[in-house]
Amino acid sequence: GKMYRWKPYVFSLRWGVENDPHLTDWASGPHGLKGEVPDEFIDLHAEQAGAKWLLWTCIKTDEARREVFTTGSRARYATWLNGEPVLSQEEELPPGRQSEWNLPHYQCTPKTCPVDLKAGANALLLSLVQPAGQRTRAFAAFAPPADASQSELALRWFAWSGHPRIDPRPGANLRAHWYRFDAPPGLRAIKVVSRAPVRAWAAGRELTTESSRVRADGLLETRVVAACVEPQACVVALRVEASPGCYGGDPLPEPVSFECGLGLLNLGDWCGQGLAHYSGIVCYRKELWFDSVEVRDARHLDLGEVAATAEVRINGLLAATLIAPPWRVSVAGLLRTGQNEIEVRVANTLANHYRVGIPTPYAPAEQTRAGLLGPVRIVF
Repeated sequence: GKMYRWKPYVFSLRWGVENDPHLTDWASGPHGLKGEVPDEFIDLHAEQAGAKWLLWTCIKTDEARREVFTTGSRARYATWLNGEPVLSQEEELPPGRQSEWNLPHYQCTPKTCPVDLKAGANALLLSLVQPAGQRTRAFAAFAPPADASQSELALRWFAWSGHPRIDPRPGANLRAHWYRFDAPPGLRAIKVVSRAPVRAWAAGRELTTESSRVRADGLLETRVVAACVEPQACVVALRVEASPGCYGGDPLPEPVSFECGLGLLNLGDWCGQGLAHYSGIVCYRKELWFDSVEVRDARHLDLGEVAATAEVRINGLLAATLIAPPWRVSVAGLLRTGQNEIEVRVANTLANHYRVGIPTPYAPAEQTRAGLLGPVRIVF
């Protein structure tokens, strides 16, 4: 009968806890680079040991069914399904040995029991007690069948397509989810994996659905194409029809992928031009005309600032490979009277890709700049 002021607890069905502190503190332990995601998708912390957390959600099924309910934590906990007690742990477990951090599913041995779910919404309540000297880590889910297939990177509880749906807003009446983001230059097609039908727009123009198929895991794979290549970075909007229990990023369980042709970039940081999470090489070319006096007096090509390395070619000849400042190249003997082509190939680091591409403790806290930042000039 007591009223509580609930607030959302957010996690990823694929990656678990965002910026998981266990992945940061224990770099030798499980993380995305090893294809392992910790089971514990609940991660909470209070300064005072003994503080109690309450987490509530609904489990939705189309028909009555029996499932294997599973829980685990080092903390004291209790669970209720439709008001009836299910699994609990009365004593706090001691911390594990250091060597256990290298084992998959390292937190504790899970408890399991069969439960009967009724058709429709089933209320699930979890109580957790903050342990002394450590974070409150836990999971409460349904154990997948032994023959369930699993994605390469996902919480194993939710990787199988038949798991009961979690819906913390059972009364919501959503029609669609909207997402907007920058697409890379040269955009000509987008592939979207979603839980429901999707429509897409680029630079305000709707893209044409070329193909759509239902995958073996039940997800919908759609390819949409532009009537013509978008030469520069543009804003893409996606509209995904609402599915029960899908909120936040859940309607798009996999990264959106782009097919690009020849595109145009402005000079400077390419992260703000649809390539924020691109790790690779971008080639800058410029044609310049010099008279004989300029060829004689030219001394250096000064690139200004570069992130992170640069290879410079002048008229097809390798002038220098630069990995640290000063970003300056001697042009003596490389320029000729008349037309000249200067090519600068800039490569950034893997930090941009790993910032969101794969959960890892090595991801930078801030977005890494990338590109030929300049200003570029010839020094005579």
